[in-house]
Amino acid sequence: MSPSLKHAYKSLKRYKAPTLINFFGFTIGLTGAILLLAILLHDLNFDKYHQNDRRVYRMSIGLDLPSGPRHFASTSVISGENLAESIPEVKGVIRMRTMPATLTIGESILTNEPITYVDSTFYGGFKVELVQGTLPETRDQILISSATRDRIFGTDDPIGKPLNAETAAGVQPLLIAGVYESYPTNVSFRPSFLANFALIEARHNRNQGAIVPYLSTFVLTDKAVSAEVLNEKVKNHFESSLPDGLSEVIKPQVENYSQIHFLRGLEFDLGQKHDKSTLWILGLLAAFILISTVINYFNVQMALAVQRTKELSIRKALGQSFGNKLYQTMSESALLLLPSFVIGGFSIHLLLKEIEAYTGQSLSSGWLAADKLPVLLLGLFITFWIISLSISMLLLKTSGKSLVARKSVSSKSVVSKGLIGIQFALAGFFILSAMVISKQLKYMDTLDMGYEPTGLLNVTLNSPTFEEAQRVKNVFQGVAGIQSATLSQSSVFGEKGKANFQIEQDTGAVSMLVNYNYIDEDFVATNELNIIAGADLRQGSKQVLINEQAVKTFGYGSSEEILNKKIDFTIRDTTIQYTVGGVISDYHYATMRQMIEPIVLLKNEGNGYFNLSLKTTGRNIQAMVPSLEAAWDQLYPGYQFSYRALTDVLENVYEEDAQKGRFYQWATYLLVVIAALGIFGLTYHYADQKRKEIGIRKAIGAQLIHILLQIGKPILWIAAIAAIIAIPIAYNLSSEWLNAYQYRIEIGATLIIATVVLMVLLSLIAVLYPGIRAGRINPVEALREE
Repeated sequence: MSPSLKHAYKSLKRYKAPTLINFFGFTIGLTGAILLLAILLHDLNFDKYHQNDRRVYRMSIGLDLPSGPRHFASTSVISGENLAESIPEVKGVIRMRTMPATLTIGESILTNEPITYVDSTFYGGFKVELVQGTLPETRDQILISSATRDRIFGTDDPIGKPLNAETAAGVQPLLIAGVYESYPTNVSFRPSFLANFALIEARHNRNQGAIVPYLSTFVLTDKAVSAEVLNEKVKNHFESSLPDGLSEVIKPQVENYSQIHFLRGLEFDLGQKHDKSTLWILGLLAAFILISTVINYFNVQMALAVQRTKELSIRKALGQSFGNKLYQTMSESALLLLPSFVIGGFSIHLLLKEIEAYTGQSLSSGWLAADKLPVLLLGLFITFWIISLSISMLLLKTSGKSLVARKSVSSKSVVSKGLIGIQFALAGFFILSAMVISKQLKYMDTLDMGYEPTGLLNVTLNSPTFEEAQRVKNVFQGVAGIQSATLSQSSVFGEKGKANFQIEQDTGAVSMLVNYNYIDEDFVATNELNIIAGADLRQGSKQVLINEQAVKTFGYGSSEEILNKKIDFTIRDTTIQYTVGGVISDYHYATMRQMIEPIVLLKNEGNGYFNLSLKTTGRNIQAMVPSLEAAWDQLYPGYQFSYRALTDVLENVYEEDAQKGRFYQWATYLLVVIAALGIFGLTYHYADQKRKEIGIRKAIGAQLIHILLQIGKPILWIAAIAAIIAIPIAYNLSSEWLNAYQYRIEIGATLIIATVVLMVLLSLIAVLYPGIRAGRINPVEALREE
């Protein structure tokens, strides 16, 4: 080791406390900031996988109905027809719909496999990176993703393999033409199979007003066009092509594909959704963690510069050159930063894998990939080394001018306190925000859903008739541990179909588009719904159940008043008349980001029962799975048994919010730790500045408590001012975040008081060690040094 490096090591070892603060603070800050940045970049790059994302627009349909406006992310099967002929910029239209299928591949039978049907124009608008085979050339050829290939075929070559797909559209013989690279996790749709839309087109109603759930229509332009310009042209096209009266009801519009990830509130929407405000907050957290780390470094380097004033003055008097001083400073900075980057790099690599396993997201890409991460860290090391060197040289130069640089020290103290004030404000802001997020997530977890999800299993049926579904239900009711069973089109929680319902009123019949679900007589009892008026459905009756919101929407003042009213159900040009037999309490069949909407529950003894819900008597569902699989094998030998616990479904729905909330809390804790290290550095520096004063106070009998108060008083003042600034800002931004939820908490005085208390505790904890250390100063030695 060179003499300069030895001297640098001894210098850092001599000032252990500031060195350790810098080391731990920088390592923690660097690791935390880059991990947050990885999560942020994943979401900011959502849907950027497709190179044509700025030339693709998703069409959505607004309906102006008597019951109020509705806005659907889905369209009819003919919504995009003739657009290319009437709008010069439109190059093509892409329709896409995913349907569950039972696949027969050789002797293997796979249920609930999602097949995505697309027009051939899909391959010109969206990225499909072939790794095997070719693009489809005939309507019976399909592509599969690389992940699907590995899951189903393993090491076998799938090209040319035949398979049969059984969907609601019938049985379709298909042939695998190629394999494409699986889409990354930050894409709104990630198909497993790509088939020709022509295979299912004939089963759709060719009516502009027939909105098909989850049928997406995309418009591909020949160049990037502003959404406003394209919207105006689409509007003119529909006004000129729709029949009179219909153009006043149907209001189509387009949104740039790259923005649909952030667009909430549309019915039948696809893909994950994020709030831009949440991403802004995560970005600010990453930036603030990094800024706080630099602030801490600045403050501690300032403390070191002041402590070394005498040493530097003596070295200057002995003739130490600027070059030697520069080389020594470079060595000290390298010895401090290099271990931080090495340890931080290993930590980032390991923690990224853990976060990927936790979130199921692909984060180790780009500069964060295993082969590029060392290059990124090397670049950051050189950057911070230069910054560190510049700061250190500036501070050492100004601090070494005089043994008694009172004015310089005083001005630096003001700057130091100001920087710590910023850290306090940031800590207070994120403490309150993190508590709000935590309380909202806990509120959603404990809110009464209107039904009991515990012990409920949903089994997907293979498109059966009512008689077949009833047979399946009867078999499962005989399994030990099954308390009750019910058939429905969809489970108690989840997206519902929409249809026109016309109900009689005193002033005449009123028609409205309302959610509906096909159920049987055991649906209410199995899901433990609450009937508040009338009675449950009875065998053979032509009655429906409606919720409280439907009572209001249909224009009735009370649940009893609407009982026995005639209600017509119209779907696919068929109208069936029922009567209102009962009213149930509102229940959350959608997420808490949406208000509870009207819903009609009715029987349909034709097709339409695709879900079997089982209520178990115990909580150990896994122990029952072998018995359930055995019952399934009796019914469908060779077919895969597919089920989901409703509690898992609900957990997955809010998992994204929960994950973001946990990351936010984790980052807040990290920021608070870094702020504590910064405050620790300030008080350490402050105590060293006051050595003579503390020595005199001890000489005249001052106790430890008085010294702690002397050192802690300015810190508490900084905390108070920071709280006054930070808490109102955090309150307003947290309120904006809560507005995304229709059912949310209120930010009360308790959370604000808790924030203030935590900020005070933070300052007291950070003051404690330097204060006690200062209280041990020997008065004689302190006066002799001065």
